[in-house]
Amino acid sequence: IRPVVDTYKAPPAVVAIEPVNEPWGSSDLPTLQNYYYSVYEYVRANAPGWRVVFHDAFLPASTWSDFLPGCPAVVFDTHQYLAFWNYGGDEWVFISGACSNTVVDTFESNGQPVIVGEWASSTDSCVLWLEGWNDANGAPAYTCEYVECPALPDGQPGPFPDGPAAGPYGHGNGDGYVSTPEYGLCPKTHTFDSAGEFVRNATLAQLNVWERGHGWAMWNFKSFDPAWSFLDATANGWIPANVADTPTVAAESGVC
Repeated sequence: IRPVVDTYKAPPAVVAIEPVNEPWGSSDLPTLQNYYYSVYEYVRANAPGWRVVFHDAFLPASTWSDFLPGCPAVVFDTHQYLAFWNYGGDEWVFISGACSNTVVDTFESNGQPVIVGEWASSTDSCVLWLEGWNDANGAPAYTCEYVECPALPDGQPGPFPDGPAAGPYGHGNGDGYVSTPEYGLCPKTHTFDSAGEFVRNATLAQLNVWERGHGWAMWNFKSFDPAWSFLDATANGWIPANVADTPTVAAESGVC
C-alpha cells in the first residue's frame, strides 16, 4: 500500500484509501486487524488529510467495536446486498428485512462512521457474471429470468453465443448452475408481480437505513439489469435524480 500512498498523497482529488476490498469473512481477525493498523499508521504519517477506510470483512459490526476507538479519519465500509440475504418468501419479506437492518446503526452508535460502499436493488444473484465468468457461488433465491443479451458497440466482438452456452466454466455451486448466456439470452433479476413498484420500495427501504450512516454507493453505476444500475435507478425514480433529496424521499415514502 505504501507506493500507492506515496504516489497519490499530493493530488487533492484523492481523499481516502481502502487497503482491501471484501477480505474473506473467515480471515484470521488479529492478522487482518494488524494489517489494517499498519496501513492506518502509514497513511496518517504520510497523507494526514486522507480518510482510511476499512471493510468489515462481512463480520458483525460489533466485531469492530474495540478497533481503533476514537481514532481520527477512520471509516468503515460494509457491503449489504438483498441478493445474498436469501430471505425467500414474498416481496415484503425483503422490505421488512431491509428496514430492520442494524449494521449501520451499530457502527454509528459506537462512534464509528460507516459507509455502505456496495448495495443494489436486486433480490437475487441471477444477473450475468455477477460472481465471475460463467460461474456462480450459490444458487439464486429464485428461478432466473432470461432476456435478450444487451447489444455491444459496433465492431466489438460479442461474447454472447447464439447457440448453447460456451465455456470455459467456473466451479459453479455444486448443483450445475452457472451464470452464462445461451441462445442469445442472458440471465437477469427475478421480477416480482408488482415489478417496478416493488423495486422502488426495496430501494427506498434500504436507503432509509443507509442514510443514517456517512454515505452509500450503489453497485454498479451502469448495468444491463436495472436492479444493479444506478443510472436506471435514477431514471426510473427509485432513487431521486438529485441524490441530495434522498433522505426526505426515503423517509416520506412510508416504506419502513
